[in-house]
Amino acid sequence: MSLRTSTRKVMLVLAIISLTAYQAGCGSSTEFKGDSTPSTGGYVNSHLLISAVDLEQRLGEPRLTVIDSRPAGKYGQAHIPGAVNVEWNHFTYLQGPDYWQLLPVGWIELGLGLRGISRDHEIVVYNDQQTGWGEDGRFFWMFSYLGHERVRVLNGGWNQWVREGRRTTAEVSSRSPTFYRIDLRPEILADKDWMVAGLDDPGVVIVDSRSAEEYGGTVLYGEARGGHIPGAVNLHWMDTLGPDGRMKAAAELDWMLGALGVSPDLEVAAYCTGGVRSGHLFFVLKLLGYPHVRNYDGSFWEWAADPSLPVE
Repeated sequence: MSLRTSTRKVMLVLAIISLTAYQAGCGSSTEFKGDSTPSTGGYVNSHLLISAVDLEQRLGEPRLTVIDSRPAGKYGQAHIPGAVNVEWNHFTYLQGPDYWQLLPVGWIELGLGLRGISRDHEIVVYNDQQTGWGEDGRFFWMFSYLGHERVRVLNGGWNQWVREGRRTTAEVSSRSPTFYRIDLRPEILADKDWMVAGLDDPGVVIVDSRSAEEYGGTVLYGEARGGHIPGAVNLHWMDTLGPDGRMKAAAELDWMLGALGVSPDLEVAAYCTGGVRSGHLFFVLKLLGYPHVRNYDGSFWEWAADPSLPVE
């Protein structure tokens, strides 16, 4: 066992104790005592979030594209007026060893262009925070990887929109086909080789965004093996959201990450089962101003399938 892995294990044990005390509200000195009100914000990149009230005021703008990332059936029942329905797996492999990883960029260009999405559009994406898996974050990461600079996430998603009684429709929205130009940013994508190299890099921290049960190997979603990537710390993606599905305030998010040894001076690589929940965590870290963040879209599905790679 490397010194780095041993140190990470000690840090992980201390973090679990700290987070357990926090969640139980036991009043220990490790409990978060700042302002956790979502509306307080305090994010370094607060422009990456948009509120329901602000989005409703902007509906109908010609260069605004609202993406509903929920399943087509839910979109057909009701959605935000003018939103187009696009699901994250429309741009991934649906079988084989590359399952859930991004398709070649040419296919992505074609798919986005056929849906009338252009590089010069400002994009707002939302999902269902109660039943979803962080699809809005996956889209944020994907568009960031494609070089799309103006992408925002609706704070609280569809649930917040409905909770506030804002306008909805069942009318299907469509756009004229266009050309989508890609300008790749490979520095925010982690592949398997990069992850292997990062195992013994003291400047890299790996964050597993799955549940504690998945991290511990007792729950699997089709992976070849249970467990997690060695040295990875665990932060369940849903723990970044408040009870109403809106993002927790920056002070609380910073505290949670700091308890796990995650800080902006490190390069952070997030993963889950297939890069969706970790896409949400990628968004959270960019919202907080982290400069070096990657999403491993192969994630544990790919990692566990390779018997030559270690699992804890």
